[in-house]
Amino acid sequence: MKYLRTYNESINNQSNESYIDLMYILQSDLFDDYDIVSKSDESFEMGIDEPGYPQHKFWSFRLKTKTPSGFPYDEDTSDINTDKDIKSIIVYNISDDEKDSFWNSLIEIKDKVRSLIGKELSIEEEAIGTPECPSYYDYIIKLGDEFKMKKSFSN
Repeated sequence: MKYLRTYNESINNQSNESYIDLMYILQSDLFDDYDIVSKSDESFEMGIDEPGYPQHKFWSFRLKTKTPSGFPYDEDTSDINTDKDIKSIIVYNISDDEKDSFWNSLIEIKDKVRSLIGKELSIEEEAIGTPECPSYYDYIIKLGDEFKMKKSFSN
């Protein structure tokens, strides 16, 4: 049983290492160009038009975690020393003016990611706001076995 736990931890650590490598690629090839900073204390608890709602561009790791009672939920952090499993990187608040160039820049790094990490990018663009006039776009970036792109809407 101890061997199984050690094996599972090494698989999880490899996955986290891959996401940390992806973050460094994104930082050097995209985040700096688009002035995207790492998550600090941002919260989306208030509504989109309320004071204090984050409107600047930032990224975070999306972690798989559970409450003490075992209920699964998502947690966001920019801490690379997390002991929880990273399941994606989220980029928040890309403006309508930048969304096309940002999307194309993400697609342009897919070969670099495959070459350096050995995984394919899975990219989802999520429009935030009203369907007629989204306020911002968020990007969910995952690593997988095949390249995928998806656009969706969330209000």
